[in-house]
Amino acid sequence: MEMATIKCNGYSIPGNFELALGPIIQNEINRQRESFLDLNKSEFGQAGKYFNGYRFRDNHTIGRRIESACPNLQHFEENHSAWINAALDDCAQADHWYEFEKDWGNSDQENNSDE
Repeated sequence: MEMATIKCNGYSIPGNFELALGPIIQNEINRQRESFLDLNKSEFGQAGKYFNGYRFRDNHTIGRRIESACPNLQHFEENHSAWINAALDDCAQADHWYEFEKDWGNSDQENNSDE
């Protein structure tokens, strides 16, 4: 699979795929996270498209993103770096959306508090 065709999007119901990843892949996730931060540092923050939130920092969440998108362990093993990178991308974008873009409805409460 080419990197362009790999897309991790969302979170699945837990299965056993993540357990197969093991501690070695956890180290790889940590390594790639640092590289992702370095390569995309100008894109982090409110003006960018990424946020370094709990989804992006949590290896379990990264593993679940991969599990929800990857058809099977063989596909993951064939190009694990691309799968990890796609999951990091998705998590950092989700963190940005929840931190800066989602309307939590607070403005309605503030507007109605004067009534």
